[in-house]
Formats: sequence, structure tokens, C-alpha cells
Amino acid sequence: MTSRLGCDALLLCAARAIAAAQSGGGDSACTHLRLGDGPAALVLTSPGHRTIGALSTQTWTISGDDDGKEIDVFSVQPFIH
Repeated sequence: MTSRLGCDALLLCAARAIAAAQSGGGDSACTHLRLGDGPAALVLTSPGHRTIGALSTQTWTISGDDDGKEIDVFSVQPFIH
């Protein structure tokens, strides 16, 4: 989905999937596999010769090992170029 905001800003939204593997560490050969999914949004604006924006993502566990450890990660990555 793409939407035009005021002041020449652009908002992009998408869904994506990730796969994560976590090692047990040490001498353990145990590995936990999970699949995560969630929304992502990108906001951009270009005042003058600059590009300013932020990428925001949220990821939740949708499948994987049933060991009680869930993926629940929110991140925001601002940028200026």
C-alpha cells in the first residue's frame, strides 16, 4: 500500500516474513527454529536535496519450536541522506 501525505511525504506499508535460528550455545547442538511475520512501514520526505525518513517494523512469532520463547520485536530506524 502506498499513500501520499502532505508536504511531499510518502508512506509505504508492507507485510514480510522472517526466519530465525537460535543456537543453544556452548557444547549444545540444540537449535531453535522460528518463523516470524509482521507489518513494516516506511515514511519518506524530500525537502530540498535531502531525504529524511524512518523504517518501522514489528515481528511476532507465527510458528516454530514450542519452547516458550517467542519473537516480539519492534524497531524504528530513522535516516537522513
